[in-house]
Amino acid sequence: MVIDGIGRPKRPRANAEMIIEASEHHFRQRGFDKTTVADIAKGLGMSPANIYRFFHSKEELRRAVFGRTLDTAYSRALSISKLPIGAASRIKRYLKLQHAMSINVIAYHRTVHELILLSFNRDRDLVDGHIARVSDVLAAVIADGIDRGEFAPQDLSRLPTIFIMATIKIWHPLLLSTCRNDRPDELLDILCNALKQPIPLAPLK
Repeated sequence: MVIDGIGRPKRPRANAEMIIEASEHHFRQRGFDKTTVADIAKGLGMSPANIYRFFHSKEELRRAVFGRTLDTAYSRALSISKLPIGAASRIKRYLKLQHAMSINVIAYHRTVHELILLSFNRDRDLVDGHIARVSDVLAAVIADGIDRGEFAPQDLSRLPTIFIMATIKIWHPLLLSTCRNDRPDELLDILCNALKQPIPLAPLK
């Protein structure tokens, strides 16, 4: 079986993508629990059996939709990381945008937020894979900031993941549900300013 970058099986793209798009639409409109594979098949003008050729269950469809959501967030991070602005500005822009979009989902797209919460609990492998690749993007941005003299030299083997964990209230869907009025500006200012000095990390035990 061929596996993609965050642990999902690769499928024939055209038909699989069409089914994932239709599934996402139905999950948004009706919610994951109320949507059936038959509903998705009917919307596509095909039989449920045809969907089962690509996805063995509705649970696999949910996982695929969640994976695509993570792909979009990663593409956003990658795009912002390449902007011709300072490293701190790139870091702040991505995390503030991610925060704003997540708050919008919580406020106006309840079914999507519920699906993301469910997926965060069930798909730890996808979440961990996503955090790892966003950490790689962050490491590249911090390294660029170091090269430009914007940041002090840092231990890039661990610091990016620690940085992401320090900003967990900005992007974690469960925490955002209870802290949606918090603004990320002050936290990001503190963290980015901290990068201007070498940050000593305790040795791993």
